[in-house]
Amino acid sequence: MVNDLSSELPLYKYVDDCAISEVVRVCEPDLPKLQQELDNVTQWSSANNMKLNVKKLKISPGHF
Repeated sequence: MVNDLSSELPLYKYVDDCAISEVVRVCEPDLPKLQQELDNVTQWSSANNMKLNVKKLKISPGHF
């Protein structure tokens, strides 16, 4: 189902699921790029008559 979903960020596809990852620097955040990718996923899901499961949407902060 997610075979035609594309992203400029690392995209991990599963049978009926996907994950997008991005490292965002606190001192130089590129939030517009991340927001654009989220908008693309939202548009893709709408075009494919799919609804995003907001309970599964999460941000996983890490510090390194």
